[in-house]
Parts: sequence; structure tokens; C-alpha cells
Amino acid sequence: MKPKLSIIVAEGLTSFLEWSDYLTDDFDVKITTVKNEMDIVNGLHEADIVWFEFANEVAARGTILIEDSTKNGVKKPLAN
Repeated sequence: MKPKLSIIVAEGLTSFLEWSDYLTDDFDVKITTVKNEMDIVNGLHEADIVWFEFANEVAARGTILIEDSTKNGVKKPLAN
């Protein structure tokens, strides 16, 4: 079974993702296009590895969600 890689990218910025095709031999690649915060949460839940395409507000919010879910070394659900 291949590791699940979630590429999380803001809506409208997906034209730069042709490189992801090269990863499909080694990873189960899923591209998550973000329209709202729940899209970020879903992309995080579905992955073993997360790649935020671009350092923007999507990456900033996703990083906060990850940090909040692992405070004190205990993994907690990202959303109810």
C-alpha cells in the first residue's frame, strides 16, 4: 500500500501541479482544492503526508490546524 499524499492548494492555483504526476508511482496522490477551511481539514484527514502548494493563507491556516491538533503530543481530531 502506497502512502497517501495530499497536495493542498488554494482554488485557482492548481495550474502549477503537473509535477504531481511524477509521484504517482510511489504515492497515492490526492489534490485538495481549498474553497473553505473544511476543505483543508478534509485534506489533512485523508493523508499520511501533506504538501501545501505555495506559502499562503491556506498553508498558514493548515499549519495552525495541525499544531492545534497535536498540542502536548496528543493527536486530537481537527474538527467535529
